[in-house]
Amino acid sequence: MGAATFCALGVAVSTLIPNDDAAPAVVNGVFLAVFAAFDPRLPHGPAYGFAWSDVAVMALWGLGAGLLAVRRFRWESSR
Repeated sequence: MGAATFCALGVAVSTLIPNDDAAPAVVNGVFLAVFAAFDPRLPHGPAYGFAWSDVAVMALWGLGAGLLAVRRFRWESSR
């Protein structure tokens, strides 16, 4: 689920970046949201089982990003 979601997010975000100079700022914004998922101080992880609400949110993000990626991705640049 995570690999599919982040692949779809990567392609979707790449369609929104206007040029090479803007790419680092946009990509860093994605990583700031990801850090909460890997915080060892929070009570979740393999020892606690799946947080099904988090899986559902990830599935929704993956679906939305997949739809955006399929709709906007082009092999040739339109700029």
